[in-house]
Amino acid sequence: MLNPILIALGLALQDSTLLAARTAAPQVPPAAAAAPTAAALSERYARVGAELQRAAPAELSAIQAAHRGLVIELLGQYGASLDFPRLDSGAGERLPVFRDGAGRLCALAHLLDRTGRGELVERLAQANNGGWVVEFQAEPALLDWMHSHGLSLAEVARIQGPGFGGDPVAPPPPPIPGDTVIAMGEATGGDRGPGGPGSGGPTTGAPAGPVVGGGAAGPTTGGGGPGAPGGGGPSTGGAGAADWTVWWELNKLDFLVANRPGPIGSEEGTTTADAGRHRPRALALAAAAIDADHAAVRASAAVLGGRLGLHPDLLKGAFGDASGAVRHGALLGLGLSPRPDALRLLAEILRDQERAERISPLARYYAALGLGLARLQGAPEDVETLIESEARSLLSTQDRLGALGFAQLVPAAGLRSQALTWLKDAKVSQAVRCRAAETLRAFGDAETLRALQDALGDRQLEVRRSAALALGHVPEPLALQALETAADLEAEQLTRGYLLLSIGRRGGPEAGRFLRQALAEEQGVVRPFAALGLGLQARQDGDADSRAALRKLLADGRGADLTQATALALGLSRDAQAVGLLSGLLADSGSQQERHFAALALGLIGGEEAKAVLRRQLARESAPFAELALAQALGLQGDLVDVPLLLETLAQAPNVELRLQYAAALGLHGSNAAIEGLLELCEAGKLPPAAQAAAFEALGVLLEDGQHYSIGRLARSTNPGAMPDWQNSLWNFLL
Repeated sequence: MLNPILIALGLALQDSTLLAARTAAPQVPPAAAAAPTAAALSERYARVGAELQRAAPAELSAIQAAHRGLVIELLGQYGASLDFPRLDSGAGERLPVFRDGAGRLCALAHLLDRTGRGELVERLAQANNGGWVVEFQAEPALLDWMHSHGLSLAEVARIQGPGFGGDPVAPPPPPIPGDTVIAMGEATGGDRGPGGPGSGGPTTGAPAGPVVGGGAAGPTTGGGGPGAPGGGGPSTGGAGAADWTVWWELNKLDFLVANRPGPIGSEEGTTTADAGRHRPRALALAAAAIDADHAAVRASAAVLGGRLGLHPDLLKGAFGDASGAVRHGALLGLGLSPRPDALRLLAEILRDQERAERISPLARYYAALGLGLARLQGAPEDVETLIESEARSLLSTQDRLGALGFAQLVPAAGLRSQALTWLKDAKVSQAVRCRAAETLRAFGDAETLRALQDALGDRQLEVRRSAALALGHVPEPLALQALETAADLEAEQLTRGYLLLSIGRRGGPEAGRFLRQALAEEQGVVRPFAALGLGLQARQDGDADSRAALRKLLADGRGADLTQATALALGLSRDAQAVGLLSGLLADSGSQQERHFAALALGLIGGEEAKAVLRRQLARESAPFAELALAQALGLQGDLVDVPLLLETLAQAPNVELRLQYAAALGLHGSNAAIEGLLELCEAGKLPPAAQAAAFEALGVLLEDGQHYSIGRLARSTNPGAMPDWQNSLWNFLL
């Protein structure tokens, strides 16, 4: 069973957070074998044959059509034979083998051999017996065979299947010397005493996740809030709803996008001139709050101050703060600073391990992330050179994760080879291998696809999950076929769910057909993932068939968990035809979870009808989990009509959770009126600490120049099950 994780995530700001959402990693069987059975492979070949039958191009010649029909027939016979290659190495792995030691051929090799290309089989087996199709795609003889048999490269990639066999997966190897994980146990609460809560030193007990504002600021597992028995929030234990909602918490900032500055003279947006007028007030607030009583406020002030150009000496002074969160916020603030002296200070900390450890055991980790933010803002290429040179000698998990975090923010070509090395090395810690897989998502070359495709069949479950999530972003076109093949063969439910999400992210007609079939066939916890994957595909392609399938599913009402996921999927698909269905769910459902996701969906779709529905519901809503979604959905619309209500509710909300969420909703809004309101509330001292910290985060997003630079990019398609406990503190700074 995986340890529970505490993810601090905001529900409203673009790439910004202050909500501490306690969720639990799903319970999974320990180390289930990755290798497919002969029966599973047989079923897969039957499925691929059916795909080939349905997708026959109309423009084929009579000879090509006949040859294609022969290939489909031969593939059916091959699948029925159950005579597939066996893996000679790696028990529990799922890897390609063109021809095994006993002479058994893979599906592609079998088809080539039976259609008179035995010499090509021999040559490919000798050249690269463990290669995927992506490595053979430039082979002239293979291309000629494909053309003569009316097959595309994507179809040939679907035909190829891995070998099978092996014993149950062995337990993960022990970490290499020096590959340590620190149990941080750092809170952002208000106690400033050395060694007390929030002191930031390493602990000897179980790692504690971050706490925003000294208490849970969002859905939690206790106190009658969402997630508690009868509380009405998302489930926080075991498999089920928590599976897909954790994915949503980590990825929602891709979709809940703050309204960004408009053109000069715009009444609706933040003008350049207005932003310049507001920045001195915000900077003064940040400078004063660096020494605030509450650590959450001090940490957010450090980030805001850095973003607005606070002198590095003031941020450096925070290195002695009793709270680790404040020290880490100062390091990130230095990275966001436009000042060259801030960049130099970060580089010095990264180079000097002894100095870094005096600040925090995680100082070099945060310094690397800060340098990534600086590089995004145009810092010189020397920053990449520094990270690359340091990465080669890093031994500790936290330092390696810092280098990989930099590469996720800035896809540095020089770090690609290091990520490949760590991914392939079974002796490296699981956390590093998983982050390495996620780092490689930015690269589209054949070697990277091969490494990630291999990782889809890895012995370690979390590595397979990370590869599944990463491949949704890999530019190489054949990544889609790799995902579909893995989804056919993966037995573990959450991993299969991640594969379906990535198929949806890739989009395209083939992905839509695959996901609609999965939506019809899948059961249990995987089905909500199929719905969400279909929503992502429809979002990209405007696919009417996929949207119609989701509307039908929502109308059918197939269970609470699926209803929530389907409502969100319709929002992700931006289906204007679903507004009526979602409005009915919002008005009539007795479940605040369902109302929450219906409100989010309407906010994502937008339009006048959706806004009117959201306003009516906000006036009558009493459940906090639903109310906060309504606030953020209206914030997404950026309508000035809603600012007074959001400001009034922020000032008068009965609990800190709701105040925090309304502050975040105002950050989403992006108008001058929202900025002015946030500044006035902060200056008047009318906000509790957690809400004030959220307001600082909102102001930072709204008042920075140009592109938004965000640590939140690290949350995108991250596998939470592979995250060390101490790394959860990062989600206090999604910026």
